[in-house]
Amino acid sequence: MSDDAATEDSKPAPSVLDRHSGEGIEIERKFLVTELPEHLLTYPSERIAQGYLAVDQDTGTVVRLRRRGFHTLMTVKHGGSTLARGEEEFVIDPPRFDRLWSATEGRRIEKVRYKVPVGGDSDLTIELDVFGGTLTGFVLAEVEFPNIEAAEAFRPPVWLRPDVTADRRYANARLAVDGAPDRKAVGEHALLDGEAVDDGVRFVVLAQIDAAADALQGRDAEDYGKAVHTARKAFKRARAVVRIARDGLQGDSAERANTALRDAGRALAGARDALVVIQTLDKLAGRHPDALDAQRIGGLREALVADHEQAERESQVGEGAVDEVLETLGALRGEIEAWDLGSDPAGVVAGGFERIVLHGRKRIKLVTKAGEADGDHDTELLHELRKRAKDLWHAAELVEIAAPKRFQALAEQSHELADHIGDDHDLAVLADQVEGRPGVFGEPADAELLLDLIAKRRRKLQRKALAVAGEIYASKHGRLAERIAELGER
Repeated sequence: MSDDAATEDSKPAPSVLDRHSGEGIEIERKFLVTELPEHLLTYPSERIAQGYLAVDQDTGTVVRLRRRGFHTLMTVKHGGSTLARGEEEFVIDPPRFDRLWSATEGRRIEKVRYKVPVGGDSDLTIELDVFGGTLTGFVLAEVEFPNIEAAEAFRPPVWLRPDVTADRRYANARLAVDGAPDRKAVGEHALLDGEAVDDGVRFVVLAQIDAAADALQGRDAEDYGKAVHTARKAFKRARAVVRIARDGLQGDSAERANTALRDAGRALAGARDALVVIQTLDKLAGRHPDALDAQRIGGLREALVADHEQAERESQVGEGAVDEVLETLGALRGEIEAWDLGSDPAGVVAGGFERIVLHGRKRIKLVTKAGEADGDHDTELLHELRKRAKDLWHAAELVEIAAPKRFQALAEQSHELADHIGDDHDLAVLADQVEGRPGVFGEPADAELLLDLIAKRRRKLQRKALAVAGEIYASKHGRLAERIAELGER
C-alpha cells in the first residue's frame, strides 16, 4: 500500500462505522458537483483509500477494502437498487488489511471526504469526495438517508447536480476500474449531460434566484449598482426558463413566478436605468469625438449625472425595497423547489421552445410590417422583439445538450439580436432626454446635431438587428424541438 493511501487524517472520524438506515442497509443518493461550496477546507474531513477485491458489474456486488483515518475495514455491498443496497461492513486488523491490499492492484481510488451540513432545518450531511490519483479533478457527493421516503423527498442545493444515483458508472467500484465517465461539456445555465430534465429546469431557475440573492445580500454603497445589475440579469434569465417550462406547471405557478421575478426587477430599476443613459451618451460621443465635444453635450451629461446620483440616493434611502425583494426570492424559492413538470418534462420543454420561436417570428413580422408602412421601425415593437430574442437566447442555452453546436450558434445569434435592439432602445431613451431638456444645450443646433447622430446610429443598428432576426426566424427549428424531446429518452 502506498504511503499516500495509508496517510492518517488529522481529524479522524469519531466512530468506526457510519450508521445507515437499518441493519445492513445503505440508502444514499449520488450527485455530481457544479461548484465547490465556499470555505470547503473548514469542514471536517478525512482521507480515504479504498481498493476492490471483487467487482461484479452486472449485479453491482463488490467486496471493498477501505482505510479511513485510523480504521481498516472490509465491506460487502450487494443486491437491491442503486438507491438502497445491502451492506455489511466490519473491522479487520491492519496486518490482514495490508496482506489483502495487494490483491486490489488496478482497482483503487483515493479521495478526501468533506462533511458538509445540508443546513436549514435538515440534519442531513453531504459527504463530498474530492478524488486524487488517476481521478484527480473529479468530485462526487453522496447523501445518506434514514429511509426511502426521506431520500425521495430530498431537494439538493443547486450546486449538487445532476443526480447520478441510478447511473452505475458513478459507483466507486466502477470509477476504480473504468475511471470517470466522459461527459459533454455545456454552459453554466444549461441542462447537464445525464440530468433529468425536470431536475435541470428547477436547478437553473434556483441558481439564478440564488445568484441574485447573493449579489444583493453582499452589496455595499460602492458596488450597489453592480449588485443590482447582476440581480436583474438573473431575474431575466430565470423568467425565460419559467416561460419555456410553463405548460408543465400546475395552476398559476408559472404566472406567479414570472410576476414575482418581473416585479423584483422593476423594484431595483431606477439607478441602473439612469446609469445606462449616461453610458449611451458616452458611447455615442466616443464615436463622434469632434462633433460631440464637452461644449456641445456637457450640459446634458451634467443633468444625466445629477439624475443618476439622485436615483442612487433614493435607492439607498429605500433599502427596504431590497429587503422586500430578498423576502420575495425566499418565498419563491420554496415554490420552485416543489415544481413538477409532469410525466414528460422533455416534451414540455420542447413545446416551450417551439412557442418561444413562434412568438419571436410573429414579432419580427409586426416590426417589418410597421417599417414598410411608415418607413420607420416602432421602438416598442422592437423592444418586444428584443424580449423574445432574450427568451430564445436563454432557451437555447438551457437545452444546449440536445444539439450542442446548433444550440450554441442559435444562442449566439439571439444574444447578438438582443444586443443590437438593446442598444437601439437605449438610444431612443437618450433621444427622449434630449428632446425633453432643450435648456441644457447652449444652442438649439447642438441638440439637433445630437438627435441626428442618434437617428443615424439607430438606423444602422436596426438594419443589423433585422438582418440577424431574418436569419434566426427564417430557419426551421422543428428538428431542434425534436432533439429536445429526445432528452427524455436518454
